[in-house]
Amino acid sequence: MRILEKLERAGYDFYRHRPVIRTADKLLLLGRALRWESGALCECGVRKRSFRNGDPRQKLRFCTPHSAPSQVARLSQKVARKSGSNFLYAFLFLPKAQRRAIRTLYAFARRLDDSVDERQPVSEARQRLASWRAEIERCYSGTPADPMMQELADTIRQFSIPREPFEELIRGCEMDLEQNRYETFDELRRYCFRVASAVGLLCLPLFGCRSKQAEPYAIHLGLALQLTNILRDVGADADRGRIYLPQEDLRRFGYSSEMLMAKTHNEPFRELMRFEAERAADFYREAQRLLPEQDRRRLIAARIMGRIYRALLDEIVRQDFQVFDRKIALSKPHRFCLALWTYLGFGEKGGGAGA
Repeated sequence: MRILEKLERAGYDFYRHRPVIRTADKLLLLGRALRWESGALCECGVRKRSFRNGDPRQKLRFCTPHSAPSQVARLSQKVARKSGSNFLYAFLFLPKAQRRAIRTLYAFARRLDDSVDERQPVSEARQRLASWRAEIERCYSGTPADPMMQELADTIRQFSIPREPFEELIRGCEMDLEQNRYETFDELRRYCFRVASAVGLLCLPLFGCRSKQAEPYAIHLGLALQLTNILRDVGADADRGRIYLPQEDLRRFGYSSEMLMAKTHNEPFRELMRFEAERAADFYREAQRLLPEQDRRRLIAARIMGRIYRALLDEIVRQDFQVFDRKIALSKPHRFCLALWTYLGFGEKGGGAGA
């Protein structure tokens, strides 16, 4: 591809030397992207394939402390690939070292989330979180026992990642063990900060952002992404006995927890969801406003994430909030095109939800 050839000639340093692609080449690339199975991009880990030997997260659990670093890295990549997450499309245009680092961070976040799987006793989940907290401690002041955490410790040292966002991420998982309702938006915002904005703060050093100016952007974008996830997963969360939408908002629109658990899709529900969607859109707009111009290129992965999740929010609105009977998602070609358009500099949206 022309874009990859130009990236290679630039030494993958597009922070200072953004490759210039002619308009004709852009159109050609976009035409190819529409036909391209985006899962073929194996370097990023977004690949359409099955795993004959089961879930790679299970293999990571049974790696020995003496496992080869390359083996741990491959398994971390498989964890990322297996998830099929929107986040993977944001990794496409990162340099190789950053791509590997963010896959390691992502694999840790996935395993941390698995620790609070509701199919296991709460006491066991607490023990697992305590173990992860101890491993994070060893990342900063010793040698972790878990091979994947050894890889994470190397990443922490290489990119000087601060410890506090890791602690916030673990606190967010603890909140999932302690409550399944949120009375106010302030409570929900605290949860969203811990499970999403904290990840953004962890990623800033990986992206090369050293100033404090990028932190408000990462925080607001994380809130927007998590609120979008909550709107998409209302039905799935109800199946698990969870309601993340603030109780004060349910009362405001004359909708009850009982209605939500019964998956009642009526006008009060649509009004509630429109309100929450506009709130999420406000956070996307504020993140866009807070984007520091000097870090714009460094934050390409974050901008791609924002672009994809913003489009997902619009799709949820377009489908009239039919979130009880299906998981609304964007197609792989659509997500890949959004990633490519963002990298090539095509306009990033800032309007209201559904605009």
